[in-house]
Amino acid sequence: MAGEWSETPLSDLTDSDTPVTYGVVKPGDEDPEGVLFIRGGDIADGRVLTGQLRTISKEVSRQYKRTLLRGGEIVMSLVGNPGQVAIVPKSLRGANIARQAALIRLRPDVDTRFVMYFLGSRLGQEALRAHSRGSVQQVINLGDLKTVGIPMPPLAEQRAIAQILGTLDDKIELSRRMNETLEAMARALFKSWFVDFDPVRAKAEGRDPGLPKPLAAFFPNSFEESELGEIPQGWTMRPLYDAASFVNGAAFKNGDFCESGEGLPVIKIAELKYGISSQTAYSRRAADDAQRIDTGDLLYSWSGSPYTSLDAFLWTKGPGLLNQHIFKVVASGAAQKRFVYY
Repeated sequence: MAGEWSETPLSDLTDSDTPVTYGVVKPGDEDPEGVLFIRGGDIADGRVLTGQLRTISKEVSRQYKRTLLRGGEIVMSLVGNPGQVAIVPKSLRGANIARQAALIRLRPDVDTRFVMYFLGSRLGQEALRAHSRGSVQQVINLGDLKTVGIPMPPLAEQRAIAQILGTLDDKIELSRRMNETLEAMARALFKSWFVDFDPVRAKAEGRDPGLPKPLAAFFPNSFEESELGEIPQGWTMRPLYDAASFVNGAAFKNGDFCESGEGLPVIKIAELKYGISSQTAYSRRAADDAQRIDTGDLLYSWSGSPYTSLDAFLWTKGPGLLNQHIFKVVASGAAQKRFVYY
């Protein structure tokens, strides 16, 4: 059935008043009273990461009226991790986009979710990757994006396909939120036990620490002085760098990559944030065992930019080769790995 669908260039599917375009070129300084705007790095996993959006002044935003958001449009990252797509939530009506993002506002007779799902699919990503340019930082050219062919079934079929995929996405989103809640609980417990020392303070004051007895027994009932101030009696302190080994990833060259996708995926910062995708490079290059990673390994991105962040990750995507700018953090045992991670 899909083979019978005609292909239409993306530019021919857009609203006549808004061609495929990018947004604010010179955003200026952050303005707490200004307008939220979406950068390329704010688009990931099929959604806009609203919690990390920065702002621009209303005056700057008014200079780019064409990209003022209504909610319901598609936005795509052009720089950093190009090809990431999402639909703008209605809560961002009145926001704007940056130069590193593209706005795709479709005609009423085209299902926006269907086009978004195609652009995010393996076929869509391969089409976008063919237009991705730049050896150091990949970029999608706006003119090339407009020519990407979109398969166009009848509108009723577009809506039916989008409905099925949307239901699956809703379940994925629910699981993601549950994971975020559990992660927040784990971080809160870590802070309570090992930063604020709440169980030790409770025992020192003769109060019940509120923990099962075997667990409460691990915490002393008094403090001692240290260079950091008060720490639990009998505990020691040492630099984090001494708590584990930090192995830097390999420096890959263009000749190390396999066009056929053979070998192992090369894990860069984009893979840490978004997982393995059609844009992931593969290599058969021989690497030190320490630079090979697998599910459960603790990784730390130590190089920051507008599109990345300094952060810790527990890898879950199977075997891979570690790229430079990322440390593999080797701790002694699973318990210490978790401790260092938090």
